[in-house]
Amino acid sequence: MHAKSGLRVFLKWKIYRPDSVITAVITLRFMARHIQQLEFPPSSFWCIHVSEHTSTKTEFGTLVGPKKTLFVSLSESLESRFKAEHINAIFLDRFPLTINQRQTAVDWLANAAGISHSRATAEIKEFPIPVAKFMNSNARNPIQFLALAAAISKKPDVILYESVGMDPSGIAAIHQYAPSRYDGCLIHLATRPIGDNLCPDRAECLVALP
Repeated sequence: MHAKSGLRVFLKWKIYRPDSVITAVITLRFMARHIQQLEFPPSSFWCIHVSEHTSTKTEFGTLVGPKKTLFVSLSESLESRFKAEHINAIFLDRFPLTINQRQTAVDWLANAAGISHSRATAEIKEFPIPVAKFMNSNARNPIQFLALAAAISKKPDVILYESVGMDPSGIAAIHQYAPSRYDGCLIHLATRPIGDNLCPDRAECLVALP
């Protein structure tokens, strides 16, 4: 079976190599134990596809509540693993984005990253997408790039980012930009179905199904 067309739930960890992309399918029942098997070495890149469907309780009752989505359950499971193993990880969607009405993008990045204004200006010029001068004029694409640049400056072991709200060109751009600027472990958490041609080229894809 081709892993990018008609994925189904399997009861074991299975690896596929369609079109040079390594894909595994993780069931909700086995998610917790597979999270424990994942490794996060420098320069590794995971793309984990998750469903937004409401999950049900399993034997891992503390992991999955009746009203939580699989996406939230996966994030919490990863966070627990990072805390237990003292892995310094940044979830980009939780990065503080306090925006003043007339705050410039350069000011925001300088403050968030703890860098000089000249370096922040240089960083923004390196983005493959345009960034408006003022933060409140920027849409999701530039906001994600700014948050990613700020996170990279913290030099964590792992950066987890999403592409929800970004357009296809922005998604493709951030997938290329992230590994070119950061040599730690990257994890892309995606709610899009695998096979939509929006996965990172260098990532190993996993699919978590309820």
